[in-house]
Amino acid sequence: MRIVQAMRCGLVVLVLGLVAAAPAPGALFSFDGKVFTVQDLKTAEQQTAYDLAAEQYAKLTALSQVAVLNYYFDAEATKTGKPRATLEAAELGVSEPTDKQVSEWFEANKSRIPPGYTLEKISGEIKGVLREQSTREKREALLAKLKSGKRFVLLLTEPEAPQVDLHVQGFPVLGDAGAKVTVVEFADYQCPHCKAANPALEALVKRHSGKIKLVFVDYPIKGEFSQLAAYGAYCAGQQGKYWEFHDLAYDKQSTLASKDAALTLAKELKLDDGKFSLCLSSDAAKKHVELGKAEGDRVGLTGTPLIFINGKRIKSYDQEELERLVKPLL
Repeated sequence: MRIVQAMRCGLVVLVLGLVAAAPAPGALFSFDGKVFTVQDLKTAEQQTAYDLAAEQYAKLTALSQVAVLNYYFDAEATKTGKPRATLEAAELGVSEPTDKQVSEWFEANKSRIPPGYTLEKISGEIKGVLREQSTREKREALLAKLKSGKRFVLLLTEPEAPQVDLHVQGFPVLGDAGAKVTVVEFADYQCPHCKAANPALEALVKRHSGKIKLVFVDYPIKGEFSQLAAYGAYCAGQQGKYWEFHDLAYDKQSTLASKDAALTLAKELKLDDGKFSLCLSSDAAKKHVELGKAEGDRVGLTGTPLIFINGKRIKSYDQEELERLVKPLL
């Protein structure tokens, strides 16, 4: 009996010891006796931790959706006595895209299709894209129906982006400088995704005039010509034409891979050639761009565009998603 009691006492001591030694919730590691959480990390490291958490959340969400549909079709097959394949075909089956739909898709996406790829050559691939899109839309509609009926409830907690204190004073602002909502974008004029994001962000500022401002930080990530374009934007700003140069650079993105590209854009905007040329090689232009790059590095930039809304990084520049994110902040 005493042995049993002694063993029990030993287990209690062991458990208490483990509890006392257990790390605090959210702890990552200890160094020199101090326990570090994600919040203790440097800004760039916090962003990396958020990226990892967001990636895991996305993968687990996708897995949950697949599992829910499997359970749903299994349950429906049991309930109705019909083969599962028949039920799936009825709810998720799509018809073959028509020639008209294929042609319309080709025309709508012609600017993104490499030269030499005619409609006849890639019609089969387009049909595959359209089938996949239709199937995805049906899956999303079915999942939405299951959610609205409370049969499917996602219990995962979406990670929240860390709050970042951005140092962007002195960078160009589009919109009311005193606006309540601040969108900060780090971008490269040769980056196709940055070009795609530009109209969405500028439209957001225009739709919410006086309430949202856009701060643009040049981060030339694609080499020498991107850097020259960034210098050019700064120098155009010295003549009061920053945003005109900014928009024109995106419009003429395919011409930027040249040492003379910035000067050509300046001529088109009727800027003072002499002043612009001097500015282009000035320390002021280089320092301005270097400051932007340093800030991008500090906050963990790994690709462009990098966008923040009121200090929180976002991962989409889709117009509907942008509206959803700014609505509670206005």
